[in-house]
Amino acid sequence: MGRPHSLTPARHLSIVTQLQRGAYYQTAARFAGIHPATLQTWITRGFNEQQRIANGTTPSETEAPFLALHEDVQEAQAQAELHAIDEWRKQIPEDWRAAKDFLARRFPERWANNQERGQVTVNRDDSMGPVTAIVTADAERLADIVRAVIDRHVPVAERDAAVETVRGLMLALPVADDAQALPSGTETP
Repeated sequence: MGRPHSLTPARHLSIVTQLQRGAYYQTAARFAGIHPATLQTWITRGFNEQQRIANGTTPSETEAPFLALHEDVQEAQAQAELHAIDEWRKQIPEDWRAAKDFLARRFPERWANNQERGQVTVNRDDSMGPVTAIVTADAERLADIVRAVIDRHVPVAERDAAVETVRGLMLALPVADDAQALPSGTETP
């Protein structure tokens, strides 16, 4: 039998409450008195248990607290996002910029300016928060940023697959009417 875990009902509630408020994993973990890596491990265990159950494995009693935490974390993050959206939309009648900002983020293909269209956000389920980079139409700069994100956040064994996924996504992107062709010899990540 392994070492007992410190995921108590009170700690679980504390983490979920902070995430409902919009806190990052790191902040919620510190507030609950644990290291962020511990929270990440617990959430990953819950995710893995969820995957095992989806594949037909009988639920494990020892993994039940982590599965419950994983599910509650997902719900808390959705609640925080929806609450922020509601508050944002409440500002629309008072400030036209709130409407413009909402449209640009919700429907970027029609409402975002060119720089906003170049925003790239990478958010893995097991990350401590999103990695965001603003890119321009410069293809070489985009390739450098994508390579850096992959090198920093993707395990070495998975990098080739990540590069192929990004390459496929980039090839599938629609080209804007005002976009310039890539210079010949420009490598995609």
